[in-house]
Order: sequence, then C-alpha cells, then structure tokens
Amino acid sequence: MPQYVKIQAEHDCKVFQNLLKRVRPYVCDIEKKNILDVGCGKRAPSTLLFSSLGAKAVGIDIDLDRGFDFAKYWQILAARGYKAVLSRFIDDGCNSIYYRELKKVAGFPLNFEGVDLRETDACQTNFDGEQFDLIVSNAAFEHFKDVSAVLKEMKRIMKQDAIIHVEIHLFPSLTGGHNILWSDPDNQRVLLGKVQPWDHLRKQKNKVNIFLNKLRERDYHKLFSNTFEILEWINEYWEPDHFLTRELSLELSDYSREELLKRAIVVIARKSRNHANICNKHENGFP
Repeated sequence: MPQYVKIQAEHDCKVFQNLLKRVRPYVCDIEKKNILDVGCGKRAPSTLLFSSLGAKAVGIDIDLDRGFDFAKYWQILAARGYKAVLSRFIDDGCNSIYYRELKKVAGFPLNFEGVDLRETDACQTNFDGEQFDLIVSNAAFEHFKDVSAVLKEMKRIMKQDAIIHVEIHLFPSLTGGHNILWSDPDNQRVLLGKVQPWDHLRKQKNKVNIFLNKLRERDYHKLFSNTFEILEWINEYWEPDHFLTRELSLELSDYSREELLKRAIVVIARKSRNHANICNKHENGFP
C-alpha cells in the first residue's frame, strides 16, 4: 500500500477532528446542522465525515472526482500533459485504500450514500440565501481568483450568526508554490526534489499548472475583516526552518522570516449584524 495514501487519510481525519474542536464552542449540535464544504476536493473527506456523523453536508468544487472516466483523463491530458494524467490515474486507483484508512482513523462508519457533492463555482452558487449554519474550507482559498467574491457569496448563503472555518495554505511559505515533491505537515517533512527552496518566489524554474492567487496573510486578513467578524486567527502549520539560510533570508528580504516559514492559518469568523462596528477594532492589526 502506498504509504502516502495512509498518511493523507490520517492527516485529513486530523484536520477534521481539529475543525470539530474549534467550531463546537460556536455551533451547537453540529451533527444536526446544514454544513457547506467549499473546495471540498476530489475525495471530499470533510464532507463525507460530516455527513457520516448525521449532518446535512454539501461539498462543492469546480472539479469533482468522476472515477475512471476516460473523458476526464483526456481533458487533463489536453490541459496539463501526460504526467498529470498518470498522477490522476494513480490517485483514482488509490481511492479505495484511502477510504479504508480514513474509516480506521475516524472511528465511525462512513456513509457514502448521504454525501451531496456538486460541481459549482464558489463565487456564484445556486443555493438559497441564509441556508447554512456552518461553512468550512480546507486548503482551497489559495486557488480562488476572486477571494472577495467567494467571501461575499459565503456570507449571502449563511444564516445569521453562522460560522466559517477556513484553512489557508499561504503562498510565501516553502510549500506555498505547490511545486515540491511531497510534504507532511504533521511531521514537518518536506521533499523538494529538483525544486530549489522558495523557487516560486525566486527564479520560478518549476512552475505548476494550477492557479495560485499569491495573496499574503495581511491580504487575507483585510478581506476577511471586511466581510465577517473575525473570532479567531490561528497559526496552524510551520515549515522546517533549516531550509531558510541567511543567504535566502537576504534574497527574500521582502518577506519576513515568519511569512516564509508559516505554512497555514485557520480563520474562524461569524456573520454578524454588528460587523460594521466590530471590524473597525481590527483596522490596524490582526485580532
């Protein structure tokens, strides 16, 4: 069994468990709530786990997994080349292994029949207004071209005083260019392969065929505070610091050491009637 599949399943379950711990103080009886998973991913682990607990969960993404679909592989070939096709084919073949491992670490049965997945643009969904009690998103915001539009759409479809829990992989970080071989956030293991550290901020010799908006943490903070009442702003994962030499620090002097080593943040915020007054408190810094 590919070791990385087991590690990924364990990590995804840990992300979900941490999410539950963080939002339970703000959302009672989560298992009975309407939940939206924005940018749920091809395997949609959070959507599946929420649904398996009994919640009415919906996962949305611009590109959902359709299994061994030859039309899908042809589209990937045309857009990204044969290596991307091979990678996706291998991933599809590992799905059964992934879900088996996810069930082991979750500790409860997985209910695939209750999963509601929809291909849609997060900027413009077809959901009714004030529908969801909780909106979550994991490692998707860095791929949105118009983050402001996504946040406004999330606010439109949230119930009053509903909560969002958003994890963001920060672009300035070592792994923010999404061009390395592999990384394990839990154990801070990073395999760069032929990619030079922070290549995406330097010579960009190893570009990837996926969109990254390149926003910095301060940009996200401004966007979130303009739309929601921020409840918590959490530093989540960090990069191993041995890659950041003195020479690289000088070369990348436009970025602070913290920016280069902070891999991910979590934002917990609320749709509040009093947001206009609250957001003024955070104009000059993070909460």
